[in-house]
Amino acid sequence: MTEFSKALRELRLSPSSGSSDDEFVARVMAACASAPATVPSRKPAHRTVWMYGALAAAAACVAIGVTARPPNPPHAALPAGETIAARGQGDAGLAATVQAFVGHAAPGSAPPLLEGALLHPGDGILVRYSNPKEHETYLMVFALDQQRTVHWLHPAYLDESSNPTSLRLAPRVTEQVLSEVAEPENPAPGALHVYALLSATALDVKSVERRLGSSSAPVPELFPQAEVEEWSCTWSAR
Repeated sequence: MTEFSKALRELRLSPSSGSSDDEFVARVMAACASAPATVPSRKPAHRTVWMYGALAAAAACVAIGVTARPPNPPHAALPAGETIAARGQGDAGLAATVQAFVGHAAPGSAPPLLEGALLHPGDGILVRYSNPKEHETYLMVFALDQQRTVHWLHPAYLDESSNPTSLRLAPRVTEQVLSEVAEPENPAPGALHVYALLSATALDVKSVERRLGSSSAPVPELFPQAEVEEWSCTWSAR
């Protein structure tokens, strides 16, 4: 375990050590700042990628900042009375919900909501879910850019010879942050729509892509067996 990992573990296991909220966030962000950035040597053959390195360290830091201290910062970022509701028409009878945030936040501030955000290269997408019941529930998250190119966020799709499936959500949990902040690689500038598919059975990447490529119908209509959540944002290549 690296010194960085040890520092994060200590912060995570002792969030109530007498520090104020501001002091806690400052300590987490300081640990982030000192984390070494690493870049994987393996490049995906597919048109979409996961960006790791410094984002992976940021993901760990943001996850701790989001989940270890009450009140939860993303709730603080929501305007009074606002909730993020599914836009899809499907109803799989699931109790799970998903929220999405911009993965970068200034020290001491909550991650901003993904909905309506302006994203640039280096901005990741942070996903949080709640699954309060015992139902088998699966999640996949992808983005469609202005040219309707698919950018996979969860699961990671690094090799065209593979066919990863939806993530199985832990049961009886609330406000669980996925451990990685994913960044789409070079989306076409303009509107970027991020979708979460919640389903009772796992879906696979290639089947989802085939369905997306076979029709220009709205995503919720293409996946009636899933509950679909959508966030609209904008990608700028600077």
